[in-house]
Amino acid sequence: MSSDIVVRKVIDINDEVIDEYSFTLEEKEEVIYDPIYLYEIKDMVYGAFVNYILDNKHLNIIFCSFSKEHGSDFDVSFDVCEREVEYLKRVLKSDEVKKRIKDLEKVVLRLSYDIREFNEDIEKFSVDKNYSQEKINKLYKHFRELRDDFSNLSLLETKILSNWGVDYTTLVERVDNVLDKIGNKKFTLEKRGEVLPYYDDKNKELDKDIYDELGIPRDYQTINPQFLVKSFVDEVNGGLSSYKLELLINYYYENGWKLYKVFTNTLGIDKSMNGFHFPNESIEQTVVIFERIDE
Repeated sequence: MSSDIVVRKVIDINDEVIDEYSFTLEEKEEVIYDPIYLYEIKDMVYGAFVNYILDNKHLNIIFCSFSKEHGSDFDVSFDVCEREVEYLKRVLKSDEVKKRIKDLEKVVLRLSYDIREFNEDIEKFSVDKNYSQEKINKLYKHFRELRDDFSNLSLLETKILSNWGVDYTTLVERVDNVLDKIGNKKFTLEKRGEVLPYYDDKNKELDKDIYDELGIPRDYQTINPQFLVKSFVDEVNGGLSSYKLELLINYYYENGWKLYKVFTNTLGIDKSMNGFHFPNESIEQTVVIFERIDE
């Protein structure tokens, strides 16, 4: 009578074993499969492998076998006999292997959440143009923390990203790029708050007669202005010199406003000099309009 006893020699899972027995499959992209349980039968190795891709919040695990005396490039068979499939299914329910899988799922779920949240935050930042100083500071801090997290990923986490088609270096560069944009907006808002008027003061007294004259509702508040108008009557003849105009434009540009338009008005005035009255005199008024720099 032939014996049905099958001797299975369990292979300890460690970094060296994972590196030796991992294999890559050509799917949509190259996907790495790492072992989570291995054993030998005679000259064959059987195992349960994971590709770190989630299926309904659980890892996708496959069963396969290959020659024990394999080289660096070896053939993998997914046609595992029913007896070994049943054995592997039982092994996956053991406490040790269940914990191994659960620990991996925690890493994969957390990383998946971070990547999804990162992409959503980038989308929101790209669409929303009206950020307050407080909100932009929180966003900058949030992306700094993400930058630190992504910069300290383990080798396992970078492998997981690779299986998802996410290049680690490109990911960190994307975070840096967004941080630069947020930093520029943060700097602009800070400088605007230091130098220019605060437009979000809800308690500011408004001249209601002017509002009525212009046909603007009395409850209107200029919170986040797009344009700023400055007018100048300079020196005796009213002309604003090119030097002063250049100084003015550069000053406001460095504080969050770019030049939109410049024009002059001719103002009629009554002018007196040395006790003599000269009616119908005129003088030039220079009007400079600035537009807010969003980025």
